[in-house]
Amino acid sequence: MHNWQQLVRERLRGVNLEGAREAQVVEELAQYLEDAYDECRARGASADEALQRALTELADTRRLVRQLRKQEPAWQDPPPVLSRNRGGMSVFTLLYDFKMAFRSLRNRPGFSLMVIGMLALGIAANAAIFSILDGFFLRPLPFRDPGRLVDLDEIAPKWNLQFVGISNADSVGWRAAAAFEGMAFYRTSDVTLTGGESAQRVRAAQVTHDLLALLGLQPALGRGFSPEEDKPGGAPVAMISYGFWRRVYGGDPSVLGQTIQLSNNPFTVIGVLPAEAVIPDRADVWRPLQLDPNRNNGWYLRGIGRLNRGVSIDQARADLLRVHKLMPDSNANHAAATSPRVDPFGERFLGDYRPVANVLISAVVVVLLIACVNVAALMMVRGAARAREMAIRTAIGASRVRIVQQLIAENVPRRGGLPES
Repeated sequence: MHNWQQLVRERLRGVNLEGAREAQVVEELAQYLEDAYDECRARGASADEALQRALTELADTRRLVRQLRKQEPAWQDPPPVLSRNRGGMSVFTLLYDFKMAFRSLRNRPGFSLMVIGMLALGIAANAAIFSILDGFFLRPLPFRDPGRLVDLDEIAPKWNLQFVGISNADSVGWRAAAAFEGMAFYRTSDVTLTGGESAQRVRAAQVTHDLLALLGLQPALGRGFSPEEDKPGGAPVAMISYGFWRRVYGGDPSVLGQTIQLSNNPFTVIGVLPAEAVIPDRADVWRPLQLDPNRNNGWYLRGIGRLNRGVSIDQARADLLRVHKLMPDSNANHAAATSPRVDPFGERFLGDYRPVANVLISAVVVVLLIACVNVAALMMVRGAARAREMAIRTAIGASRVRIVQQLIAENVPRRGGLPES
């Protein structure tokens, strides 16, 4: 009895076959030689003559190599062996599943592109909506311990006004409230900046000297206002915003000490605000407020307070109302006409964001749900079209677990958004 497999290996020594491919090629060629040998013997040839005729099939090694190259895809993807241990998954089986999955992508590019497009659209819409939600509502304000900051104002029930501003006298008297660690006040207006190539309107703020410290910020360059500069008749000094400094002065540190003209009044630049100083109203220039508590200018100020640790907003409202009622009334019916208003800092500038946030979150969920429903509908249609294929797989011995494993492998590239070619 001839060892056909050994004869084939000797003839294919230069082909460089490896692993499972070599075993399968050798087994098939050995069976072919054995059949050719038996056919020659059946025709009456001698044993030696039949052996020589069978071996002539392997005489042209170059031709054999070309034939094997043509059949290479068939050798590379042998069908996986169905294991009796259905609970396990071999690496070979998993790799085969992924090969079949990518082949499926190439064979059905339209379906795959449609699924990837729907998921990409849903994910992009979710990312855009979440970016808006995060930028406006979820991201904390760029200040120290922003949860303790509150907005201060006054309400006039008799006039049905929710915001009337704060008077000079109240801005001084309210500082006696024990619920607050500190308070700062400001007003904003537009001024004309001159002295450069052309005049321009800029947003300016007059602030008390302690506003920057209340927000927990430090100047990016130079220093802040001193208490003496914040008194009536104090030195005409100013701080410029970080964006204004970069835009107008190109970030030149020599801006300190320079004089700028605001509505034809000279001010000396003593510092540059940090980029986080977006309050109040993203003003380009800050000046000391220099308010006179004995001068009645009406209600025109706005305020920011920082609560003491452990103090709630309701407690702060009650304490500030108590102080407000005890203040000497220099204006007729002042205490009865207005009362302090304390609100969470974010709500004054963004409003009550909860309804808006709920709408945006609902929109995110709906968009993602629509994308998932559309993809699920496509998968159901494709599954119905492959019913015959699944029936054939089951008939030749594939288990339900094996079929599910193959389907999962086919859908992984689509969910990952891999390109098809």
